[in-house]
Amino acid sequence: MRKLPVALLVLGLAVVALSLSSCGSGSGGKEGGTLTGSYASFPDYLDPNISYTAEGWTAMYDTYLPLLTYAHANGAAGSKVVPATR
Repeated sequence: MRKLPVALLVLGLAVVALSLSSCGSGSGGKEGGTLTGSYASFPDYLDPNISYTAEGWTAMYDTYLPLLTYAHANGAAGSKVVPATR
């Protein structure tokens, strides 16, 4: 009876270790290209004024620029609010 909780603990630690090992520093991505997305259903609207579902919000987040955003910098410089530009 005592072996089951120990096995679950070992399995849980293995899952956590594998999850954290995949969080290494990556290449930083690339700019430009084509965004390909998959949704559970079609977005209701791509108009920020009338969209009310998560699918619509997700599609708009990936494609629209906000009026303001944070500067792409490290440290305190990254907390500066700047106009969003491409």
